[in-house]
Amino acid sequence: MGYVFRFETLKRVRKIRENLALQEFSAAQERLRNLEGQKEEKLARRMSSVLALMERMETGIPARDARTYTRYIALLEDEAERIGTLIEDARARLDGKREALLKARQEHKAMERLREIDVERYQEHQSKLEMNFIDEIAIMRHGRRP
Repeated sequence: MGYVFRFETLKRVRKIRENLALQEFSAAQERLRNLEGQKEEKLARRMSSVLALMERMETGIPARDARTYTRYIALLEDEAERIGTLIEDARARLDGKREALLKARQEHKAMERLREIDVERYQEHQSKLEMNFIDEIAIMRHGRRP
């Protein structure tokens, strides 16, 4: 029978945990990127609205329209601020997922290293058994000669 690592199941479980942690980390990164993009979009819309308001004020604008612009600009500022708090939460979550990923990788690496050590011991043991077998054959041959 060949070599069998006695903790193979545990090693597989740790690899699965590492893969899951990597997926969660990637999802958290994607969420953060999406939120940052949304915030940039809101701020860009706000800036274009401010510029449009200033342009229309130069040519003359009814008070009702000016009020509409300022409300829309305030709404965009509020949304950008709300998204800013979501970004902070997403960054904190990303840091947590990063820590979990690093821990899972360390645990899997430890199992890999344990397997390497176990393989080395197995090979040494097999080598000793083979040497003993060769020695026994040599002794038996030597003992038969007259």
